[in-house]
Amino acid sequence: MDARHYFQLTDAIAAANSVDAISSLRQVVSATDMHPLERRVLERALRTRADTLRLGDIVVPTARPERAD
Repeated sequence: MDARHYFQLTDAIAAANSVDAISSLRQVVSATDMHPLERRVLERALRTRADTLRLGDIVVPTARPERAD
């Protein structure tokens, strides 16, 4: 795979802001001829981005020390 095309795909995955964008990028990745290692990395990035979008609304509280005021 051409390095420029690979990095364009990784940038597009990082910039995806909807599930529809992720699914269209998933189709592009599956239709593109590439090395198996490149495919695994891009598919992992797609899964991570989809999880991030899905879990983005969840706020995880952080532990804070109690103040002695």
